[in-house]
Amino acid sequence: MFEGELDEVLSRSRYARRARPANGDSEATLAVTGHRHGHRSRSLLGTFGKVEIAGPRARLNTADGKTTEWKSQSLRAYQRRTLAADALIAGCYLAGTNTRRVRRALGALFGGAVGKDTVSRTRRKVKSDWDAWNGLSLAEEPIVR
Repeated sequence: MFEGELDEVLSRSRYARRARPANGDSEATLAVTGHRHGHRSRSLLGTFGKVEIAGPRARLNTADGKTTEWKSQSLRAYQRRTLAADALIAGCYLAGTNTRRVRRALGALFGGAVGKDTVSRTRRKVKSDWDAWNGLSLAEEPIVR
């Protein structure tokens, strides 16, 4: 997935030297927008457990003649957990379990990689939504008997 995303940005496949024009004209070539340079290993925790991902690296040419590091849109910077893992942690907490019990309950699923501080950080992300839901007025809601 990351390689495909980088292919789109660079307008060429991994070992191609020039980008192919979209109209099929073999005479015209598009400018190369950068170059690849290796892979970076990242650790990601999901509902499937902890996995190591080797994401490609690239330098992109800018308009002023300098280069900048390519950043994937699929995997945000500093992302260590998937959104599904965060939802699972927040769901356990919002169901009434305290942070230490969430850690113990999800320890088998995540292999012990979730601590109480991780649960607290995840809870802070959903706190604004939780507060808005708690503040809803039920005065205008119809009462069903």
